Amino acid sequence: LVGSEMCIRDRLLDATMKKYDDLGYPRSATEYEFLTKCLDVKDYIRQHHTLPTNKEAPELYAWLRRSRDNYDSFTDKRRQYMTDLLNYVLSFGFCI
Repeated sequence: LVGSEMCIRDRLLDATMKKYDDLGYPRSATEYEFLTKCLDVKDYIRQHHTLPTNKEAPELYAWLRRSRDNYDSFTDKRRQYMTDLLNYVLSFGFCI
């Protein structure tokens, strides 16, 4: 009985992890921090109707530029998050 309970628990955990992965939830602190920055950029655009600038939001501006430049090196969910952010930015006609 103990072995079958572990098997059920393992399958439940695997199914839950797959569900969260499919929903795009971060899997690590690095991914979480990256997603948070992407959301910060979106919030900035909604509030200011423009991209962050080096003068008005230097930290966010630097992060956006650095992340765009490192896009090809992302192999985890950061690539998906950055793709979503770039599509959002481009949907307003902004160029990065």
